[in-house]
Amino acid sequence: MDVDAPKVSQNTAVPTVFLFLEGDRPLPATVFYQTDNEWIASELCKLFRAEYGQNGSDGFRFATVSPGSVTDFVRLQSAIDDLNLYQDPDPGIYDPEPTSDLLLRASYCFRAKEWEDALRQLRQHTVGVSSRLFNLLTANLEVASDANHG
Repeated sequence: MDVDAPKVSQNTAVPTVFLFLEGDRPLPATVFYQTDNEWIASELCKLFRAEYGQNGSDGFRFATVSPGSVTDFVRLQSAIDDLNLYQDPDPGIYDPEPTSDLLLRASYCFRAKEWEDALRQLRQHTVGVSSRLFNLLTANLEVASDANHG
């Protein structure tokens, strides 16, 4: 598992990146989100640190789980699926009542989903602007080149 460092891989498989709290690697008791993009994972950790770091919990981390780590993947994915059961922040509606840690990780999971959508939209917009700017510059260079040769 590669922890906290986006890597450029020549592997064609889509990476599975898990966000977790504290420790050196994600565990079912610490994992709270999964994405397919290391840049997104890195930015989500920065957002969580900025938003929640003042509470003393700045241990937001991410790690890429290799395709060969089937056991790790299944255990971590199952833990995240369990978090999706806790959409209501009122622990009184659940039987048995979940721990505060479980509810906290569930809230992080829902927050990460919102932020990932925003990050993907921002990235799409940035790529679109860059592409339009490149096309505009290329067209201007062609016009200038034609004017110099004409």
